Amino acid sequence: MLGYAQFPGGNANTDGVVVTYDAFGRIGNLRSDRKKGRTATHEVGHWLNLRHIWGDAFCGDDFVSDTPTQQAEKYDCPTHPQSSCGSNDMFMNYMDYTNDACKNLFTNGQRDRMRALFFSGGFRSGFMSVKIQQTANIVCGTPFTFSVPGQAGVNFNWTVTGAFQLTSGQGTNQITVSRSFVGPATISVRANGYCETKNVWAGTPAAGSMRLVNANTGSPFYQLCIGQSNYIRVQHPSADITQWQWSYPSGWSGYTYGNGATLTPPNDASAPEIRVRAYNACGWSNWASFYFPYSSYCGAYFAVYPNPTDGVLNIEKMGEEGTQTSLGLSNQTVFTATDTKPKNEKYDVSLYNHQGELILHQEAKLKKLSLDVAAYKPGIYVLHILYQDKIQETQVVIE
Repeated sequence: MLGYAQFPGGNANTDGVVVTYDAFGRIGNLRSDRKKGRTATHEVGHWLNLRHIWGDAFCGDDFVSDTPTQQAEKYDCPTHPQSSCGSNDMFMNYMDYTNDACKNLFTNGQRDRMRALFFSGGFRSGFMSVKIQQTANIVCGTPFTFSVPGQAGVNFNWTVTGAFQLTSGQGTNQITVSRSFVGPATISVRANGYCETKNVWAGTPAAGSMRLVNANTGSPFYQLCIGQSNYIRVQHPSADITQWQWSYPSGWSGYTYGNGATLTPPNDASAPEIRVRAYNACGWSNWASFYFPYSSYCGAYFAVYPNPTDGVLNIEKMGEEGTQTSLGLSNQTVFTATDTKPKNEKYDVSLYNHQGELILHQEAKLKKLSLDVAAYKPGIYVLHILYQDKIQETQVVIE
C-alpha cells in the first residue's frame, strides 16, 4: 500500500493522510515509480473529497462533470490515447493509479469540488477561518470557556486582554478564562493565518466607568444650576445595559428616562449627590456617586471644565435659557440651549483662594476663555463669573 486518507465527515481522531516513507516527496530512497510526490497529491485529493477517476466501478461516477467516464484504473505509464466507456481516458489525472511521471493535472471541476469544503458550511471551512462560537456580548460567569471548531493538527493561538485572564487551553480549540475585574475584555484566536476577535463585557456594569454628560451638548457635566432644570445623561462603555436607576436628594424636582434625567435643585439645595446604577444580563451594578458644585445664577450659564484641573481651566458661555424641543427620539424629550445674547458681550472672571483672597481677575468677551492655573498651589478655589450684574459661583479644584 502506498497510502490512504479519510474522506471528509469521518472520525476526527483518524482525519488525515498517510503515505508510505518510500513514496513520499522527491528525495531519498524512493520507489522508482514514485519519485515526484504524486502519492501525497493523490491522497490529499481523497482527503478533499475526490473519488478515483474511474469512480471505483466499471465506468463508474466520480461526481465531477468534466472528468471523462473511465472503465477502470490505469497503471504504469500508458501511451496516449487510451479509450473506454465511449471517451478518452484521463490517465494523467492525479486521481488515477499511474506512475508519478505520468500524473500532471486536476480538472476545474475537481478543483471546485475541493474548494467547496472550505466555503462557509463546508466540512473543512475551519481551515480557512476561525469563528468563536460564543455569541453573547456579556459574560456573567467565571470561569468561562471560549471555543472555535476543532481541526486535527491545527494549533490555535489565543490572546486574552482586559477583564479576563487565560487559565488553560492555549494551543487547543477551547480555552478557559477567569475574570479579574468587572469591565471590557477582548478574546482573539489565530489559526492557519486567519484571526477572529471578539469583544465582550465581563460581569455587571462597572460603576467606575460611568460618566455624566450634558444631555444637550454631550460635553462633560460639571455644575448644577439651582432653581433650573439640569439636563443630564449617563455614558457607559457597555452597550448592553437594559435598565437604569437614579437617586437624588429629597426636595429636588425632576424625572428620569433610561440613562437620562432632568433635575431641578431647589434654591436652598444641600448635599448635591447624584447616584446612578445600571443593569445588564449579569445584574445590577454598584451605585456610582457624583458630586457637583452649585451655581446660584443660571441665566446665561457658564460651563467650567475640567474640574478638577492641573493646568488649564476652560470657561465657556453656554446659553441664556433652556428651550424644550421634541425630536421624536423614542418618545424622549431632548433639550437644547438657545443663546439669545451677542457672543461678544463682556463678563468678568475672578478666582479666589480658600482664604478669600483674589488671585486672578480677567475681563472677557470670548464665548470660551482658557485660564492657565498651573502655577497655583493645589487646593480648593472659588470662581466668580460676573455677567449682567449677576454672579455665577463655582468651586474649582486645582491639583
